[in-house]
Amino acid sequence: MASIMKSWDIPMPKPDVLQNQCNVSDDEDEHISHARHILSFYKFHVQGIDNLINRHDQEREARRKAEKELGGALKQIQAELNQTREQLAITCSELETSTAASKKTKEALNNAEKNLDLTRKELTTTKTQLQTTQADLSKTKDQLKISEGKLQRATAELSITNEKLKDLEGVPKERDNLKLAIQQLNGTLIEKTKDLKKANDGEREANDLVKAKEKEKDDAFTARDEAQTKYGNLLATNGNAFIHQENRKRGDYYIEYAAYGGNVVTEGVINKLLQHAVERRSFTIDDQFLCGGTKKNTKDVFTVVYAVKGKGPFKIVSKKEKDTMKFE
Repeated sequence: MASIMKSWDIPMPKPDVLQNQCNVSDDEDEHISHARHILSFYKFHVQGIDNLINRHDQEREARRKAEKELGGALKQIQAELNQTREQLAITCSELETSTAASKKTKEALNNAEKNLDLTRKELTTTKTQLQTTQADLSKTKDQLKISEGKLQRATAELSITNEKLKDLEGVPKERDNLKLAIQQLNGTLIEKTKDLKKANDGEREANDLVKAKEKEKDDAFTARDEAQTKYGNLLATNGNAFIHQENRKRGDYYIEYAAYGGNVVTEGVINKLLQHAVERRSFTIDDQFLCGGTKKNTKDVFTVVYAVKGKGPFKIVSKKEKDTMKFE
């Protein structure tokens, strides 16, 4: 670049100067030598221009190449930036979703705890109400005894009043008053009789409920005792379980005995039990599933004796109505 710049420092000879120099010179060799010298200056100047042009072309090409590479890099950076923005948006969305799910889970947990507290309070209230009802029932019985005494006294007073009424038939006003008093006493007698009947009905229902609970407990023990008495030897067997009926075996399970509500279940129920045992499904002890049952207000008992993989000892399970069972 320094040599090129030096070529620009050389002044170009003007045409008239060249002409004058040619005219004053008499020697032809000197004129040719001078012309060659001028021509060499022209060539050097042209060569400097060519070098400068080539240099400019190279720099322009390098600049274009650099701009092209810079443009590609900028496009790639822009694409990566857009991708990063999209990933950031997805991450923010997932974070919001996770936060919302966590909030819902926390709310559900709080609601469950509130429901549990409410259930506990309701249970406490129910127990208190039951105790209050029992106390009210005791008070009602005492009041009924008092009412019976009052009723007897009222009956005696009514008899005395009737006697007095016969003596006062000649006095219309007193007679009407006495008749009104008699009607009032009759109304009181009817109301007390109704109260006495309600109290007796309530006491009867309470006794029935107590008897039903006692029967439920007795049925459970009876079913267990019957199964243990009937299959005592099988339950004590530690070897292979003795299979009495092949149609009561399915997969690894064999049912020897099953009863509900004091009655042996049907073969259709046996098949359902075997199917649930093989599929490892639980079921609810109720009248619909076991096709049976006894009276209302009582919980029947389901008892089953079964074996697994033909090995002893036999297993015996007793469950109350509304309980859930699953063969082990």
